[in-house]
Amino acid sequence: MISDEQYLQFNPCFAQEDIEKEENRFKFLQLLNSLPQTVKDLLTSESTTEKIIKIGDRFGLGEFDTEALSLVVRKLATGEVPVTQGVSLMVNETGLPLEKTESILDLIINDILAPIIPNIQTPLKPPPKIPDKPDLKIDPEVNRNNVVDLRNR
Repeated sequence: MISDEQYLQFNPCFAQEDIEKEENRFKFLQLLNSLPQTVKDLLTSESTTEKIIKIGDRFGLGEFDTEALSLVVRKLATGEVPVTQGVSLMVNETGLPLEKTESILDLIINDILAPIIPNIQTPLKPPPKIPDKPDLKIDPEVNRNNVVDLRNR
């Protein structure tokens, strides 16, 4: 059993919340709302938090690295980062050696993410918005209603 303080520090939903920019937090909460229920349950589960803490203890990680693990779990579970890029994500977040990172990632995938692997999707980025009509440079004396724009037809 973990304390409320541990839950808030190491749960993937609250990972690095204290240093996260407000706009990034808002984007995450929007993403969380759009995820399948199984992924939401995993991310908010107390057992997920316990597993993250146990992995951190098993590898002798401090609080900061264990909190970084919870952020890695969040980014992998939500599809923000593909599972195939998990090692590089974890190395960037924790600064741990590659061999240790690979072992930790194997545990994360097998012990935490396994039930939701089929539900993990990498969200597609929306295509860049193209303006409806480019701004025409028209002489101020010309009435815009009398101009026909034949471009993009």
